[in-house]
Amino acid sequence: MTTDRKMEDVVFITTHAEKGKGANPGMTPVGKEQIRALRGLLPKEPPEVVCGTARRNIEIARELGLTPTRYTVVAGDCGSLEEKMDGTRVIVFADGTEVPYNHDMVTTANDLQGPAVELVVTVKPLTVICSGRPIMLALAAAGYNPVDGPGKSGRVYKVTRDNGKIVRIEAVNPNATGDSGFGKAEV
Repeated sequence: MTTDRKMEDVVFITTHAEKGKGANPGMTPVGKEQIRALRGLLPKEPPEVVCGTARRNIEIARELGLTPTRYTVVAGDCGSLEEKMDGTRVIVFADGTEVPYNHDMVTTANDLQGPAVELVVTVKPLTVICSGRPIMLALAAAGYNPVDGPGKSGRVYKVTRDNGKIVRIEAVNPNATGDSGFGKAEV
């Protein structure tokens, strides 16, 4: 008897782990170690590896032993959100310019909603996207939000698709990097 079983249509988003400070920071040695621990959660030979353009996004691929096939700012750029000693939050751009973080002024997640969804639904099944939290924030802004929030660092997210639509996002490693649990969300 033959069964006509369709392969599950999934994409994996890996968010960078602990990062340094300053303009276009890379991951710390601890962050790199956290990412290497994720390798077994991903396809052995993904058909595509899509990287953001920030140093830390490219380091994800390197630490996982993957070779990027494509780079896009949709998966992450050189800007970095940091918290100062006095508790204020700033965005640090690639050239070192700092601007106060203001949700109404820094609109990356809202601006990337369409492109983030388009990227996730059009790449080949089993693609690995090496990114940061902004792509998860953009997917959340578009209505695709895991239960406990829009995304955390040092995670692998499995995005299940059906007929060109995102139907579920779940953390494959829900307790990574000491964060509290992270569950599944049906969308």
